[in-house]
Amino acid sequence: QTIFFFVLRIFISADKGTKFPSILQTLAVISSSTGDDFASVIFEQQKWTENGVFFLSVFAKMCKFAAKSTNIMTAEEQKSIIELVKREVVPAIGCTEPIAVALCVARAAELLGSVPSDIKVLMSTNILKNAMGVGIPGSGMTGLPIAVALGALIGKSELGLEVLRDTNAEAVEQGKRMIHEGRIQLARKEDAPDELYIEVHATAESGNHTSEVIISGTHTRFAYEKVGDKVLLDLPLSLGQTEE
Repeated sequence: QTIFFFVLRIFISADKGTKFPSILQTLAVISSSTGDDFASVIFEQQKWTENGVFFLSVFAKMCKFAAKSTNIMTAEEQKSIIELVKREVVPAIGCTEPIAVALCVARAAELLGSVPSDIKVLMSTNILKNAMGVGIPGSGMTGLPIAVALGALIGKSELGLEVLRDTNAEAVEQGKRMIHEGRIQLARKEDAPDELYIEVHATAESGNHTSEVIISGTHTRFAYEKVGDKVLLDLPLSLGQTEE
């Protein structure tokens, strides 16, 4: 506990003057507010393995010990951080960046009413670099192309970041064909309005029916939806903007 407390103090000291506390400081705050129930707070939001829960329990007790000695935040700040954890820690299948792209593609396909014949995805630099070399669960493949293909083929937007839950061998083979046929285009969005930005343009087989979907601000925040010439959803593309 002494060693942990020392390391925690280093993180806290290094983090003074920044808007958000470090991860260790955040965990310590949550621990001081929830005590031994800290693991259950996270468990309610995410499915941890048995060993994961055990680790959280041990870590929470250490954080609780450190937090009692530091008095680092007000009750209101502690409450805000706990609410943040409850809001942001959600179940996901796969790394959030490529899965968020698959989610955006899935929604575009749903609006189109069919599997798109062509898909163009524009992304912020952060999304692009973090998603390119990541494995996609159930596919045996890595990278954005297969995530995009599976999002179009079997993705269900109502599942959120579990959008690719129904991935199967047949869908993976169909996805490989889509990639081989050059039906998927990926590019960086110049001057993206947010660090987390995904823009999908989907075209039907006929070429006369299109849809456009944008996720921005968070991995699951749909900010814009359009089918043909009809705009269905139009929110600020950056969380820094005011929603009217």
